[in-house]
Amino acid sequence: MPLELNATSLELTSHVNESTYSIHIYLYDESTYLELKYHHVDQIPSDFGDLYKGKNIWVEISSINEDLIHDVLIYFDAHSLVIDDIQTAEQRMKISVLNEDIYLLLNLIYLNETNHVVEQEKIYFYLTENTLITIQQYGTHKLFSTIKYRLAKKPIPSKGRLKKMKIDYLFYCLLNVVIENYMVVLDSILHETELIDKELMFSTKPKTDVVNVETLKSMFRIKHDLLHFKIVCAPLKDIIIKLQKTRETVLPKRQRSALRQCRRRLKRRLRQVIGHNCTYNTPVTSTLSGDDDEYLLDNGVLVLNDYIYKYFKRLLDHSVELNDTIDSYSDTITSLIDFYMILNGELINDTILTLTVMSCIFMPLNFLSSVSSMNFQYMPQIPMYYGYYGQLGIMGIVAFIMILWFRLKKLL
Repeated sequence: MPLELNATSLELTSHVNESTYSIHIYLYDESTYLELKYHHVDQIPSDFGDLYKGKNIWVEISSINEDLIHDVLIYFDAHSLVIDDIQTAEQRMKISVLNEDIYLLLNLIYLNETNHVVEQEKIYFYLTENTLITIQQYGTHKLFSTIKYRLAKKPIPSKGRLKKMKIDYLFYCLLNVVIENYMVVLDSILHETELIDKELMFSTKPKTDVVNVETLKSMFRIKHDLLHFKIVCAPLKDIIIKLQKTRETVLPKRQRSALRQCRRRLKRRLRQVIGHNCTYNTPVTSTLSGDDDEYLLDNGVLVLNDYIYKYFKRLLDHSVELNDTIDSYSDTITSLIDFYMILNGELINDTILTLTVMSCIFMPLNFLSSVSSMNFQYMPQIPMYYGYYGQLGIMGIVAFIMILWFRLKKLL
């Protein structure tokens, strides 16, 4: 069955949550896996961090309730800039590196297999030391079902890379799923483009059935979808490049604990300075020891490990391939539109040629009939007994000769 990509296919659509639970928490390490579901933040234990210390935590929020999202981010000690930014609507894809954390906003574009319509929504990623928070406006849990299955299944000694690695590898896997869905949507657009191509090139139907306005409307709709897709995905490549550039500030593991302690001391001293209501910026660095000053100058990204960057390179390759694919599909549909115009022009030329030939055939017949209809008193054919039939015979012979001539010239 052909995929139905309507004119609003890349518009934000309405959904219904598949689950009554708005908060899903997945806790895992190399040997254990636990899934928790909550309706409200109040249901999460107050000592949650102590109970599951040392485990990787994936918090999945599927809700449009801004208060709920705000409370969850506050509970997991999210950065204030992230909390404010999530409440801002109509944003493009972007990434922010906030010292120890990474905040990422992407447009999630996927194919709804139920009604074969492309849908779009926003997805937020907030990555901290051992916690990944994802926020979706609607409950599209099936998109990450493969990842959840890999987390839930029993680990195999020689496999199970997802559960063996840190939370940043889960972050990469989710990004990879998002980009793969981009490619699935493009494949669906390509499928419809190929159908139009076959319809124009290899159809055995009469031209009047093939070259119609609906075909042209379908091609312009696909071109509109590709243009919208390109605008939406334009920042993706720069986002992946910025993720790769964080490698310049990644610190070795042996230095990370010391840097965290230094930053905590710095934050406490900054709060003390603000509490004194100073009218000028106090040089906080002057109160730090020599070791603290060494760590203060380094703005390392602590949530990413060195091994993750080879996977980020894959994402960059996928993003480059995505942009190239969009451009190639745009060129393809543009060439199909031009081909449609050529076919349409050829059909018009054939119609005009047929009308011209018919006019040429009837011109001498009109001349003979007009001559015979003149009202003179003395006309040679009037007294003839078979004059009328002779006139019709002459007109038939003339018409036959002209038709034969046009046939020989392949104009008919």
